[in-house]
Amino acid sequence: MNHKYTFLELCETYNKVEIPIIQRDYAQGRGTDDVKRIRKNFIDDFLIPSVVTNNSVELDFVYGSILTEIKDEVKLKTFIPLDGQQRLTTLFLLHLFVGIKEGRLGELRPILSKFAYETRPSAHDFCRYLINLEGVEDIRKIKNEIEDAVWFNNEWHNDPTVAGMLKILDTFASNELLASSSQEFVDRLLDKESKLISFYFTDLEQFGLTESLYIRMNARGKMLTDFENFKSEFFKIIRYNHSMLEVVKDKIEYEWVENLWDYRTDGVYVIDDPFMRYLHFITEMLYYKDAPFRSAIPYESDFLNFKVLNSIYSNEDNLRFLIFSLDHISALKQINFDLLWGVKDKQISIKEILKDIIGGNKDIDKSIILFSTLKYCEAQKPTDNLEDFVRVVRNLIVNTEDNSRREWPRLISSIQTLIADENVYQF
Repeated sequence: MNHKYTFLELCETYNKVEIPIIQRDYAQGRGTDDVKRIRKNFIDDFLIPSVVTNNSVELDFVYGSILTEIKDEVKLKTFIPLDGQQRLTTLFLLHLFVGIKEGRLGELRPILSKFAYETRPSAHDFCRYLINLEGVEDIRKIKNEIEDAVWFNNEWHNDPTVAGMLKILDTFASNELLASSSQEFVDRLLDKESKLISFYFTDLEQFGLTESLYIRMNARGKMLTDFENFKSEFFKIIRYNHSMLEVVKDKIEYEWVENLWDYRTDGVYVIDDPFMRYLHFITEMLYYKDAPFRSAIPYESDFLNFKVLNSIYSNEDNLRFLIFSLDHISALKQINFDLLWGVKDKQISIKEILKDIIGGNKDIDKSIILFSTLKYCEAQKPTDNLEDFVRVVRNLIVNTEDNSRREWPRLISSIQTLIADENVYQF
């Protein structure tokens, strides 16, 4: 049976919430570009606005095992998360930060002290010292004050979990909505009725999972990539349609791997980068398809930003087109006509354009030609007319003097009107 908890309720339910030694380090504080993007979208654009606006949100499921031991004739229960370590750690740091900011950490300390890191002694000790902080002089400089504290060991900077926790605390401190607000956030987090930030918890033991399986799955957890973290966040965006979510989950592990396999870098045996570049291309085109022409508001530029992805793929038609576009890669490779290209009338094929775009060598001409080809195929128009259609698209683009981004909505919209059952010249 699944139970809905807040972080504080989970800690109250068990004698201890323990991140075990076999778990990986805390990853949300890493400095890679993908993690920075995830951190911004999860913390700055999702978690903090929920707290500030008092708008309840739900996170994904948290899975784990309950270990029971008898100590002094008292039964003690420890919750060990298998999936959810990253979210739980971020929530621990959020409660800690808010408690320090409002001078109420002492009120939260009995609950927060149940959360423990056992991955390394340094992470364990750091968390204990954090919980016992009496306060800081300037909440905006919490990271610097912690690092300057007499109890802080400089060698802890070498522990990825400690470094990540410091980065997240600094992220909270750098957020104006949270750091400068005079509102009482602790009360909101303590409110068991509203459950401001909640998640569903499942005890894996009810499914008869063994300890050996738990260990094997956690060992895999140590090798989670930034791409796997990205997939997890992206799946949250599209879970409004369960059937399509399951299709995406299945295809991204099997069919799309095969479709994108030829576009890997030599010596790399995953399709993470080709997938992300193709997703960026499709998202960018869908964004400009519906964007206002010559908008006074600056256009988006990061099409892997979860805020942008959410705005695009919360539209079921766009999600359906993304699935089609990834499915259709194998068919695009089979299109065998060439187009004149460039001042020297070089010949280029749709297959070569596809390779350039997935390889990161894209421009507006190639992008619109490939997007138009996909749209034509999605509409299931006569394949005998595809070559003429693409040639007309190519000529229109090449002979358009202003191909700047402000013109893209008009270009894409006008080209879509050419998609018809008739041959494009007759149409």
